[in-house]
Amino acid sequence: MLERINNLLDSPRLNANNWEINFLGSIKEQAKKRDLTHPQIKYLERIEEKNTKEVHKEMDRWLDEWDSERQEIARVVSLYYRNEGFYFSSLTSKILDQSYVPTASEYAKLCENKYASKIREAHFKEEKFPVNSVVQVRKVCSANKHYREENGGYTRLNDAFAIVIETNALPVRRAALGAKVYKILPFGSNRPYYVSESDLKKARKIKK
Repeated sequence: MLERINNLLDSPRLNANNWEINFLGSIKEQAKKRDLTHPQIKYLERIEEKNTKEVHKEMDRWLDEWDSERQEIARVVSLYYRNEGFYFSSLTSKILDQSYVPTASEYAKLCENKYASKIREAHFKEEKFPVNSVVQVRKVCSANKHYREENGGYTRLNDAFAIVIETNALPVRRAALGAKVYKILPFGSNRPYYVSESDLKKARKIKK
């Protein structure tokens, strides 16, 4: 048993998180004195399953396929989950703060779930209103709900005419259609505001 634990700890390619590494160190000391419990052995086996030659070969293949597109997808989705503040906090922190390359399994769980798919679609699809487009804010506008802090508090933008000055201006915050974020400059205003694509419509007739 001690040899199995040492083989993992001495491996230069140990695939384990910090908790698992600490667990291995703990049971190593225990194994010197007495037998491991059945739950401890089962968890040791789980770590061993993550460190087989086949798994390492698959990890190498994944790293060879890792590219700038997947990296950007992971970044965009991580920004969404960081704003949500509930899920994948440890993983998203590593991706955003440490340039961490997630495993294939981590990437699938983070970036290929139904919510992430909507975030990806909103961010990467072609903008409906390009920069310099003249738009009108819809009567029901979500700016005060989703971008109140960036907009400097409550503001009335309903029915305002504006020009688009930036698309993908903030990370997508809603797993919904029309969630791409725009920065717009309302006519007559001396400051820009953030709105969702779903808040905008084409300006057909500007009132004078």
